[in-house]
Amino acid sequence: MNDKQKQFVDMMANDSEVIAAIAKIEKSPATTRNHYGNYMALLSSLSNGNKVIATLLGSAFVKAGANAQGVADALNLI
Repeated sequence: MNDKQKQFVDMMANDSEVIAAIAKIEKSPATTRNHYGNYMALLSSLSNGNKVIATLLGSAFVKAGANAQGVADALNLI
C-alpha cells in the first residue's frame, strides 16, 4: 500500500459516517456469518464495484471496528 492509499484508509477509518455504519452493522443481528452480507452491500455501494477501492475501504472498515473475517469474506465476493 502506498502513502496515498494509507492516507485514504486512515481518513475513511476516522470518518464519523463510516464509524457509525460499522457500529450499526456490528450491533445488528447477524443474518450472514460475521455480517459479510452487510459489509458486501456497503463495500459495493461505496466502491461502485471497483475492487481496489473496495479493498482499501475494507482495510478502513477493519480499522474502524468491523469484523475482519466478515470484511474479508465480503471482499472475496465482490
